Amino acid sequence: MHTPIPILSTEIQPALFPPINDTQTSEPHSSHPSHEATTRYPMLTRSQHGVVKSNPKYALTITSSPTISREPNNIKVALLHPGWKATMDDELTTLHHNDTWRLVPHTPDMHVIGSKWVFKTKLKPDGTLDRLKAWLVAKGYHQIDGIDYKEMFSPVIKPGTIRIILTIALVKH
Repeated sequence: MHTPIPILSTEIQPALFPPINDTQTSEPHSSHPSHEATTRYPMLTRSQHGVVKSNPKYALTITSSPTISREPNNIKVALLHPGWKATMDDELTTLHHNDTWRLVPHTPDMHVIGSKWVFKTKLKPDGTLDRLKAWLVAKGYHQIDGIDYKEMFSPVIKPGTIRIILTIALVKH
């Protein structure tokens, strides 16, 4: 047989806001003797106090200027725009200058990985056009392990490692 557990009743007071009585509100006081000052906890918003702050996260989401070029959806649209075409030419020139790849003749046993252009409009903090940016990237999701690459090496240096090496170098002069 279960015995009932006594429930203790406690009055819970919110501790976040100090109580405001009727003398601090604009409501008229009741002259009735049984009327006591009621305690309320109003929620005051920034706009009620006249504070207006724009969220910087949404500051540059919409650009309505006709002078700012939209990012093209495909290569054909990009080649029709002189600004995007010049940006693409600069990217290809940089890739050739840095010897990023060597052009080799295609053989039937090769697995060719395609490439894709990625376009981005860079804006200044005030929302005006800074520059147009274009990247030629490989479609890495088409690579096959053991055919297109044998192993991956991605070095990661932790800041603690750099501090230890610099400390040893200083101690050993």
